Amino acid sequence: MTHVLAPVPALHLPAAAAAFARAGRVAFGSNAWEFWRRQPAERTAVWVVASSAGFPAAGLPGIDPGKVIFRGRLAGVVAAVRGRHPDPALRPDSTGSDEPWAMFFELDALERLARPRPVIGLVTVQGVRLSRVPQGPIAIRDPAEAPA
Repeated sequence: MTHVLAPVPALHLPAAAAAFARAGRVAFGSNAWEFWRRQPAERTAVWVVASSAGFPAAGLPGIDPGKVIFRGRLAGVVAAVRGRHPDPALRPDSTGSDEPWAMFFELDALERLARPRPVIGLVTVQGVRLSRVPQGPIAIRDPAEAPA
């Protein structure tokens, strides 16, 4: 199975859980078209990390930037239509004024981790330990495996 670490602005994670609960899928915007189109849908686990982009000064209950909050399964990749997802019901409500995206990666089987885990120390497929949250999606080794 392929594993991907995908940073998403922490601000959107509570609304992403609500979108998933209502639609059974959630879509996140990305400009990393080449990366996402190479990922095998249905065989890619996506680990969603809360990035600090747009993180409110007051914080968000239960969401810490730099921690993996959700795990989902890649359900597909959809091209943007004028920078927006063709089905707005799959987008978190908090993304209403998002800048236009090239595409969207959709997740199903989304589950919140019982214990969020730090990104620091996760290992890329090349064997490099992460020392910070990446700026875009990257392929990683299964975080559930014991460190090498």
